[in-house]
Amino acid sequence: MLRRWTTACTLTLTVVAIGAGFALSQTTTPEEVLASREWLHDYKEARDESRRLGLPLIVHFHTSWCGPCRQMEAEFLGTPAMREVLGEQFVGLKLDGDQHGWLVKGFKVTGYPSDVIVEPGGRILGSTSGRKSKSQYFRFLTQTQKEHQVVLSKARDLALALAQLQSGESIASSIEPQARPESGSSQPSVSPNAVGPLVETQSPLIGLDGYSPVAINAQRQWLLGRKDLAVTHQGVIYYLASEEEHQQFKQTPWQFVPKMLGCDPVALWESDQAVQGSVQYGAFFDRQLYLFVDSESRTIFKRDPVKYTRVRHAIQAHDVTGTRLR
Repeated sequence: MLRRWTTACTLTLTVVAIGAGFALSQTTTPEEVLASREWLHDYKEARDESRRLGLPLIVHFHTSWCGPCRQMEAEFLGTPAMREVLGEQFVGLKLDGDQHGWLVKGFKVTGYPSDVIVEPGGRILGSTSGRKSKSQYFRFLTQTQKEHQVVLSKARDLALALAQLQSGESIASSIEPQARPESGSSQPSVSPNAVGPLVETQSPLIGLDGYSPVAINAQRQWLLGRKDLAVTHQGVIYYLASEEEHQQFKQTPWQFVPKMLGCDPVALWESDQAVQGSVQYGAFFDRQLYLFVDSESRTIFKRDPVKYTRVRHAIQAHDVTGTRLR
């Protein structure tokens, strides 16, 4: 198990092709967030693993009658070298094209063998078809990673951060949860779907860097929300990932939003500054999500969470320093 309240790990996604081989960067990654060393054969399982782990998905299409497919399998796809790549850099999925026609059509496969690389969010990053040598195949993986390094690094970092959020959920179950806002309490007079400025001089804050608060709290998944499913709560815009989430959030938003409008509680206590925390440095405490500006701030919070969760500042969205709608 991961230790509670540990510092967020960062995985280096850079890979280096050496001759006909493929040398992985040396990183230390918790076992809980490593992918399977073997190829998977179920699309839903592989897609879910890709999202959970924040790793890109390799979809390898083959058929039983395809000679080049069998050659690639024998030469490198079924070897320990490939399993090392799958274990730390990708989630691997093998599909028989004759048995998964809808996926062949969906991924626009026109011949065998074919390989498609998909980011955790579902966007296709690259594809190739035809027989490949070991060096050609790994070069394709390397180049695709390098071209999309920023997106893939962020996805992996968020997956690692989420794993640590889950590990710190029950640090002090005896502490009373903070009361939710009463129905009669004063709230900004804003339509639930408003995305315009709440004050004359500032645009509204973007909550959770655009990730769905419902997915994070209810499903423990990092899913980017949709701008057409935006909801404003207490001066902060949150993007939801589906119509169902949109309805859930509008009914009980306080169940899903981070505490203190997403401000770092340590910074608020120590310096009286309302600074928006990062989704990479979050932690669940007493079933509530708190965000921090860095790992050091989160560590300080760990030492005395009661002190920092009982801050009674009247925070307003226009007082918060953070990412705003442009």
